[in-house]
Amino acid sequence: MKIALIKKKDDPLAVRISLGGFKTMGNMGYLTYRGDLEQVKLLLANALAGLKDVKTEPEISNDDGKKYA
Repeated sequence: MKIALIKKKDDPLAVRISLGGFKTMGNMGYLTYRGDLEQVKLLLANALAGLKDVKTEPEISNDDGKKYA
């Protein structure tokens, strides 16, 4: 899959990452981020390492209060 890398204006509160793919556009995806690229790489590496241990899907969040995005 080809991924478009897009940098946006930094967010003073957090490193932010948005990752997605387009079902209607074939093998295309995007990674949009705000913050330092090395911190983004570290965050993605830690997220991927954590996902490797997940065996079942978590429950769907109700989004009350939006603690996380």
